[in-house]
Amino acid sequence: MRNRSARVTLMIAVLAMSVAAAAAQSHAVRTLRGHTELVGDLCFTRDGRTVVSAGEDATVRLWDARTGRLLRTLRGVEDVITSLAVSPDGRTVVAGTYDVLVLWDARTGRRRATIKTGHNWARSLAYSPDGRQLASGNEDETVTLWDAAKWKPARTLSGHEGFVNAVAYSADGSVIATGSDDRAVKLWDSQAGVLKSTLGGHGEQVQAVAFAPDGKTIASADSDGTLIVWGAQNGRARHTFKAHEEEARALAYSPDGQKLASAGRDGLVKLWDARTGRLLRAFKAHRGAVHAARFSPDGRTLATGGDDNTVKLWRMK
Repeated sequence: MRNRSARVTLMIAVLAMSVAAAAAQSHAVRTLRGHTELVGDLCFTRDGRTVVSAGEDATVRLWDARTGRLLRTLRGVEDVITSLAVSPDGRTVVAGTYDVLVLWDARTGRRRATIKTGHNWARSLAYSPDGRQLASGNEDETVTLWDAAKWKPARTLSGHEGFVNAVAYSADGSVIATGSDDRAVKLWDSQAGVLKSTLGGHGEQVQAVAFAPDGKTIASADSDGTLIVWGAQNGRARHTFKAHEEEARALAYSPDGQKLASAGRDGLVKLWDARTGRLLRAFKAHRGAVHAARFSPDGRTLATGGDDNTVKLWRMK
C-alpha cells in the first residue's frame, strides 16, 4: 500500500511539473492595452488580420492582429457591452448591451444603427456562417434570430428557463446551440426555429458553448468549471471533466478541430485534446477572470480578454 501511495504521489508530481512546464512556455506575443474596464468579449475577423474586442468601458476596439496596433475605437454605446459579433465579410460590427444592438461600419467606424430589442441584456451574439442571420441570446430566456439584411427579428426561440448565456452556429449554419442558466444545452434548427434536442448533464448554469469545425461534437462549460463534450448527432456526453476550479467563462475550438481551449474565472486558459479530453497545456493568462477566448482563423494565435482590461495574443504553434 505504501509503494502504491508513493507511485500515485510521483504521478501527480510529474503531471504538475508537466503542466507547469507548459505554462512556463506560454508567453503572450502581444498585450493590447486601451480598454479601461474588463474585456468581456472578442473575436477575429475572418481574414485573421483584425482582433475586435468589447469592454465594460462601453467601447469596441479594433486591433491589428500582427502588430497589436490600435486601429480604431468605436463609441456610441451608453452602457456596458455584454456581447460582440463581426459579420463574416468583416464589414459590420455588432455590440449587445441593455435593450439594444449597436451596429458600426468596421471600415469607417461610422455607427450604422441602434436597434431596440426589448429583451433586456443581450448576453451572447453569433453570426451565421453565411452572414444572413444573427442570433442573440437574451436575459428574458429567449433567443432572437435577426435578419441581418433588414435588421428585423425573423424568429424568436423559446424554451429555456433562464438567461441565455451562449449561442453558437454549426459550421454549415443549420444548427444553433444555446446554453442557459437553466443548466441545459439546446440544439435548434436555424431555419425552421424548431427545437431539435435538449442536452442535460450540467449541474450549474451553462456559460459557454462551441461547435467543433466538423460539426460532429459540441462543447459546453458551466459555472462550477465542468466541461462536457457531446456527440452532436446522438446528444450523448463523450467526455465530462472538471476543467476549472471556478466558473468556466469561454470555450473555443481550434480551426483544425484538434484542440479545445477553455478559460475561467481562475485566470487560467487550458488547452485540451479535443478527441481524448487530455490536458495539453495550462497557463495563467490574466489577473482575475478570463472572459473570452478565440482562435485566429489559421490556428496560430489564441486571443484572450480578461478582468485586467487587456487583450492578449498567445502563440499556439
